[in-house]
Amino acid sequence: MDSYRNPVPTFSVKSASAEDWTKWKRELELYFEAENITAIAKKKAKLLFYGGRELQDLFYSLPTPPELTAPENAYTQAIKLIEEHMGPAYNELYERHMTFVTSNEAGC
Repeated sequence: MDSYRNPVPTFSVKSASAEDWTKWKRELELYFEAENITAIAKKKAKLLFYGGRELQDLFYSLPTPPELTAPENAYTQAIKLIEEHMGPAYNELYERHMTFVTSNEAGC
């Protein structure tokens, strides 16, 4: 029986930061380039397969925009969807606080 080795380590969504996602995605892109993988459907499938169950669960739990159903956009839109989730969260209350603090320091 052949032993199978995942060419890209599984991505851990629960403990990952936006920077971890960027590094993992870069590694996946290098794998695609090294193996000459250019088919969009295959890239999306490998993104989800090599990403592992946590990434699959995340991807399938996010709302799917209509353009994701178009095969020619599948990989790019999947990446965009995951990146929007993995990116830094906007906290309106914190932003207001920082604006208040900064304006008070400037006014002193």
